[in-house]
Amino acid sequence: MLDPSMVMSAAALVVSLLVALLTFKMFYQKSGMAVRGRVVLSLASRATSMTYVRRIVLENQKDKSVTIFGIYADLRGRCILEVESLSDEPLVLEPYGAMVRKYDPPDVYFSGGEAVGLNDVFSIDERDLNVVLSTSEGKYIVRQQLPLWEPFQDISKQRFKNLIKIDRLTLGGKSYGSSAVYLVNFLKDGLVVDRKAIYPGEHLLPWFREYGGGERNLTSAEQLKAMFDHYFLQSNSEDIAVQVIDLADMRISDYGALAGWKPDI
Repeated sequence: MLDPSMVMSAAALVVSLLVALLTFKMFYQKSGMAVRGRVVLSLASRATSMTYVRRIVLENQKDKSVTIFGIYADLRGRCILEVESLSDEPLVLEPYGAMVRKYDPPDVYFSGGEAVGLNDVFSIDERDLNVVLSTSEGKYIVRQQLPLWEPFQDISKQRFKNLIKIDRLTLGGKSYGSSAVYLVNFLKDGLVVDRKAIYPGEHLLPWFREYGGGERNLTSAEQLKAMFDHYFLQSNSEDIAVQVIDLADMRISDYGALAGWKPDI
């Protein structure tokens, strides 16, 4: 027969161990940081010839929030790419929360006043690209990868040691890529009701021909505007005003001083 005092002692020991385990677990969940992440690349596309960071996924594994002031990508130690500066409006990754940051195509990578090509720097395996966070507790390297499957890969051959930044022509809250030639705003009563980016070869698409356009209408912003104006006049839609922005000219103005920069179109 078991001694009641031994049973009580054993039960008390078990309870003490459970309390200690729970206390340690709570302390662990509240201390330090544990963030998993993933860099998702996009290959060259119709919008741009550049490989770029299309998406970054972050997952907080702690019961405490993380304040983020900047998101970077460590390209296997070859360079640090500033993906997004958040110093003016920090992000808060909630306890056990996740977030996805999506990015438009860039127009240029640059460092120290010089345009930089990165297509040969991006790793062939996205799992080799670490997210680096600037947080309220300092630098944090996201070493644990989220097991996400994405069919985007690229080849990495060259090393850079500089901080590479991204710039985009952002109009109406969106960037359209380095291959976009024009941006057309359709206005009614002074308000933009629709936008359309125009790329090289647009005259070959059915929608462009429906507007009565041809290759000549891509030679200048004036020719493109004339096409739309004529279409709306013929369709009794004179209340639609057309504004054409020459993105190629804007890039020359913004990036022409960067050594080594050349237009994508």
